[in-house]
Amino acid sequence: MTLHGSAGTKIAVLGVSHWHLPLYLPGFSEADVVGVWDRVPARAERLAGAIGTTAYGSRASLLDQGIDLAFVFGDPWEMLDYSRECLGRGIPISVEKPAAPSLHELEELVAEVDRSGVNAFTPLVFRFSGIPAAIKNLGPVGDLHAQYLTGPSSRYVAGGFDWAVKESVLGAGCLGNLGPHFVDLFSLAVGTTGLATKYVEARRPGPGEADDRALVVLGSGEGRTATIDVGYTTPHAQLSVGPSVVVTGSHGTLVVTDKSATLMHVDGSTSDPCPPLQWQTLFLDYVRAVVANPVGGSELPDVADLRNAYRTLSRPPEAGVPSRSSTVTA
Repeated sequence: MTLHGSAGTKIAVLGVSHWHLPLYLPGFSEADVVGVWDRVPARAERLAGAIGTTAYGSRASLLDQGIDLAFVFGDPWEMLDYSRECLGRGIPISVEKPAAPSLHELEELVAEVDRSGVNAFTPLVFRFSGIPAAIKNLGPVGDLHAQYLTGPSSRYVAGGFDWAVKESVLGAGCLGNLGPHFVDLFSLAVGTTGLATKYVEARRPGPGEADDRALVVLGSGEGRTATIDVGYTTPHAQLSVGPSVVVTGSHGTLVVTDKSATLMHVDGSTSDPCPPLQWQTLFLDYVRAVVANPVGGSELPDVADLRNAYRTLSRPPEAGVPSRSSTVTA
């Protein structure tokens, strides 16, 4: 089956090991997936069987099949390696967060993308929600408040993603995992990537472990701020909150959760501005958009946008601004 508007885009899937991969499967089921490769052949075979394609024995043999677009998964070291190979071949990519194990290496990847002139998309999927369009009806934006509690973090270890809970790895922890989506959304809302860190508070379960609860306050000048509250729940809590986004502007307040969306106008009336936030739908729309235009797609989120978000999250608070970091002890 060929994706709407894809004109037969031939797709390769490189790597299988990432917890977001299942969210891509509805999009892959519509697309021309030529094959799958993973360093563990059995994993490639399972995915290939699930989506009705071929498991290849080597990356090179798969990429030799006239591939138009590669979806890259794996741990950060693998994703960086696979991405570079594709760029060297002139093959556009979609690469999952965090795309590289460190901000420095992500910067290098962005530079390689710029030199190659090859697209490197990344799933900052809130752009595919109705929120950016709804924000345009708010007038000048004042504040954004975002919250998302999910988890627990133990599920990453259980799934074989140990790197996702190590403090030293880019994209690890709740802030590195969930934060970029909200930073990117705030950047779109205020029209700048030049964000300042006003306050950071993070809690870590133990030495060397990434945060499992974090609060960040960002500013873009002119009194506009974003408060981002993310975290992982405890193993037995069976609790998830969000995602939810509240944006205030001169014309009203936008409230979007995973269950509802409301625009409250200054005259007291309300309207339905956009659909609720549903991850499955957002990833399907992302896959469709990338597959439909792997060579163009300049309006789609890319590794430079991801780099900008991680730059913001890695930036220390402004001088004289307090921050807190705590480690939970038994």
